[in-house]
Amino acid sequence: MIQRFPCPEDRRATNARLTDAGWQKVRDTAPGHAAAVRENVIDALTDEQIAQMAAITDAILHRLDPNGSRSAIYQRYDPNPRR
Repeated sequence: MIQRFPCPEDRRATNARLTDAGWQKVRDTAPGHAAAVRENVIDALTDEQIAQMAAITDAILHRLDPNGSRSAIYQRYDPNPRR
């Protein structure tokens, strides 16, 4: 389900990616996972807390990857999860 391969930018590191079977497992489990996260996390928070959580995670992401080189595919899926 996972392929590991040498990182082309850093020989000390190993990258990993999901195989087709791995992506299928993600697709199969995503609806239940999303429902559980919504019920147990999102629904427990106010709109203000959701905005704070987004700001906090953005700050952490920026600290971990300040120039965005490792998170090129990252984009907020739903900027307003309370629709």
